[in-house]
Formats: sequence, C-alpha cells, structure tokens
Amino acid sequence: MRSVVFVGELPPAIQAWLDERHRLGQDDFDEVWEGDRYVPPPLSGRHARVAYELPLILRPYADRAGLVSAGHCAIGTDEDYRVPDMVLFRARGPSMDDALPAVVVEVTLPNDRSRLKSDFYHRQGVEEVLIVDPERRSVEWLVRGAEAFEPAGESTLLGLSATALADLIDWPA
Repeated sequence: MRSVVFVGELPPAIQAWLDERHRLGQDDFDEVWEGDRYVPPPLSGRHARVAYELPLILRPYADRAGLVSAGHCAIGTDEDYRVPDMVLFRARGPSMDDALPAVVVEVTLPNDRSRLKSDFYHRQGVEEVLIVDPERRSVEWLVRGAEAFEPAGESTLLGLSATALADLIDWPA
C-alpha cells in the first residue's frame, strides 16, 4: 500500500495511532504536503547506514563553504513541510532560528517521494538538492535554476562532484 487518504476528521483509531507514534518519537520523518500527512515507510538498513555516513563525509565540505550541518529537520510551515535526511544551512546570525536551507539531502527508499519534493524545495529557496540512492549506489546533484532544479555533475556550493561523493560512500552490500 502506498497511500491512504482520509477526507475530513480522522477516524479515532487512526488519530490514536498517530498520537502514539508522536508520543514514542516515531514521527520524526512524517511530512505534511499541503495539509495531507504522509507517513514514510520504515528505514531500511541501507538507508540508515548511508544517512549516518553522509554527514561525516559532507561536514568538511560544508565547513569550508560556511554552511552549518544539521540532521533531519522540517522545512516549511506547520501545514506544509518536508523532512529531508540532512540539511546544510546558511546561518544569518548567531541563532539557527533564521537560518536558510542551502542544501537538502534525500536518501531514497524504494517507492518513496524524494524526487517529488524538488518543486517544494525550490519554492523554499533551497539552492541545491542531493539525492542519494543506496539501492542503485548513485548520487545526483540538482542545482537551482530560474524555474526549477536542474541536474548538475557537482555541487557549486560544496565543490564536490557526484562521482567523487559516490566514491567516498562506503555503500552497504
């Protein structure tokens, strides 16, 4: 099953399930797309391993570019937000409260919605999107164009090519 849509008020059993997920901290990757809640599938071992490794690899590049790295966090508003696996921010002051998301990192799962998020990220002012696919062992950079993100061989912010990053990842078997 890929999606279930409820129109109107949620059935009590579904609301109780969502409340319990929240109480247990299991909703960190849930997203709201224009008012509709999306609960992603559980992380695979491949996804978790690559998502853990990427911040270690990208941190020196982010530091050189003056970007601040963070794990997964919501980008958007309470009614419309996405939760990438990692965000590199442009800090505008001593507080991260007004930081701008410069690079978002999406580590894909089979049949997930990572590639459908690029229009949203463009509207949020994100400069680059990094999509990493552990199943295909592939890395894809998208850079901000005038109207949409465009494929690029490397990050202009980090000075790191997709090929070089793919070589740095210890891909799970």
